[in-house]
Amino acid sequence: MLVALVSFGAGPLVWLLLSLWVVFLYLYILVLRGYSVSFIAFFIALGVVLTLIFSSVFD
Repeated sequence: MLVALVSFGAGPLVWLLLSLWVVFLYLYILVLRGYSVSFIAFFIALGVVLTLIFSSVFD
């Protein structure tokens, strides 16, 4: 499915979705380990920045 999306020119969308999944996975792990809210907020900001970078590079 991902290969089909990339071949049809939806590369940036794929990278955006993959970045969001990675961010949510990290947040889930951090919550399970009991990290503070500020630490989680840092990872949210980092995920947003990485998503913007990916979308601009692959756009």
